[in-house]
Amino acid sequence: MKTVIKKSLLFVFLVFSLFCVAQTGVSGDMASIVGTINDNFQIVTDEGDVYFIGDTEKGAEVENLSGAQIEATGEIVEMDGDVFILINSYLITENPAG
Repeated sequence: MKTVIKKSLLFVFLVFSLFCVAQTGVSGDMASIVGTINDNFQIVTDEGDVYFIGDTEKGAEVENLSGAQIEATGEIVEMDGDVFILINSYLITENPAG
């Protein structure tokens, strides 16, 4: 009887673990992208690729630079079909606001 309970608990734990991993998204590599920040807190590249700005300290800084072109470096993460960049550093390459 104890073996059945142990196996059942192990199964529940494994299913829960798989569910948690599936919900957190897929981590990617570090990358640098160049694009323009839009009003939707996204970076849009010249090729039309869209990156949501992830919730990081540097990400909060660039969200206030709508219209500026930046080179952002960070981890690229895909979650629920959307692509995010978790910005570690950035450089303003063009700022229309002056």
